[in-house]
Amino acid sequence: MAPNCLPPELLFELVPFVPAKCAVPNVFSSCRLLHILLHSRVVKWKEWREKLKMNPIDDQMFNEYFGLKHPVTKQNITVNQAIANGLYQPETRKFINPNTGQEMDAFDSLEFYSAGSINRLVKRGALRVNTKDLAVALEFFFLDAIHGVFRLLEYEMSLPEALKYGYLKIPMEPETFSLTLSDCIEKNWINEQSGQFISRLGEPYTISHALHSDTDWPPPILKRNVREFFDSVTNAWLTITEAVNRGILNAETGIFTDRKSGRQMSLAAAHQRRLIQKPLTLTEAVERNVWSEGGRFQNGGTHHTLLQAINCGILDMDVRHILLGGETLSIREALEKGMLLPDGIIVSENAFGHNLEHMTLRMAYERSILRGRVRYTIFDLRGFKQEENLSLLSFNDAVKAKIVKICKSKSEKESVKFVRGHQMLSLEDAAKQGLVNPRLYKILTDPLGLRIKGTKLVLTSAVASSVLDTSKGVLVGLSNRREMSVRDAYAKGLFEDVGDALHLAALLDVHPSLLTPAMDA
Repeated sequence: MAPNCLPPELLFELVPFVPAKCAVPNVFSSCRLLHILLHSRVVKWKEWREKLKMNPIDDQMFNEYFGLKHPVTKQNITVNQAIANGLYQPETRKFINPNTGQEMDAFDSLEFYSAGSINRLVKRGALRVNTKDLAVALEFFFLDAIHGVFRLLEYEMSLPEALKYGYLKIPMEPETFSLTLSDCIEKNWINEQSGQFISRLGEPYTISHALHSDTDWPPPILKRNVREFFDSVTNAWLTITEAVNRGILNAETGIFTDRKSGRQMSLAAAHQRRLIQKPLTLTEAVERNVWSEGGRFQNGGTHHTLLQAINCGILDMDVRHILLGGETLSIREALEKGMLLPDGIIVSENAFGHNLEHMTLRMAYERSILRGRVRYTIFDLRGFKQEENLSLLSFNDAVKAKIVKICKSKSEKESVKFVRGHQMLSLEDAAKQGLVNPRLYKILTDPLGLRIKGTKLVLTSAVASSVLDTSKGVLVGLSNRREMSVRDAYAKGLFEDVGDALHLAALLDVHPSLLTPAMDA
């Protein structure tokens, strides 16, 4: 593209990006610098400015070397020179393979550039990384399973650094408003003899029923993607679907089969033997002696490091239970902050808030740093828009902020109102106007199957009737005002169908990963 094809103001703005010793005509003749932002011969000035504003490469970075060497000449080159030579594309933040002309991510670029220079560009946000999952990083030895050192050829970095800059990610499994089979066993939802859910209607309600759902809402009662079944042959933890497919769990009879010994047992017996257990917190790992003083997590006949235990599903990454620095953290958060080390050591400030103290999980447990699970309910999910600052609030926070008003009415439309200035809107109208998340609105107004004095309630009317305490996530008896679990309410006959009761139980104990902005859409 010749210089006279450009608006004079564009020519003026490009000059600061040109190295001092480089003549402007030479830059234009290469056509490389212009390709940073220009895709056609006719360029609108405003569009160019917007693209420049969004580009991660700033003026200073253009003329930095970052330790880059030309793949052919081996001479030191700046980012600007890499662009001019067709070696780097700043819009996609990727290097160009000099042999094929194809774009490369950070890992592929190691063939041509040093790990140190690549890492410096990644840290500045100028190079895109194809993130490695924990399983892949461990399998191919990018990540040391004991000390958590992430290796990029000769360059080494800590686990928090690898997580921060996108080299590594610990996947978060998609969650649903459902229960684990472990939850159902622990809370006596399942008849030990029949292996089926306790049904008041007299009809069998099997695990197969609990895994089935024809619609998006309500979801299946049981979670399908949580690894809570131990395969004694492979020493691996499986999901409920995998356990059924391998013959470990009979979804009709509720019989558990130990594949190694061939022994059959009830679900309660399998749970007692820890052949069925949902992923643990560090607190539970210490209490159940899954964690040993040698810093390993026991899994059948094998022993895993912390990172291996996370990878194979022994530990829950997202339940908050570690009290550090005045806040309660999950394993994921503690690892990212460097307050939980890959060798299972907790790092905490001492009583004076100065020196860091290192302690084992047992010591942390004895000092009450490791605590019980923090429980969340549907009323903790963000979905109410506060128009003053455009933030999204949970139901409980929206009530505190006075943008949601609880009215003493059993009517679905009258029980909870959205306050907008001097207006009082029904949740339905608020949802239509984009003030309430549609998915959350549907959940809050979906029939519960809970009957009080012959009236079938939804969540909002249960709250308005003072039958449901949103802060504690428990049901409350109308006559005696005593708190009770959903299981107790089911035993008292407040639910007809066990499926309805189980759905409410799931809504009053939601996994923390559901609190992420996925619900904010």
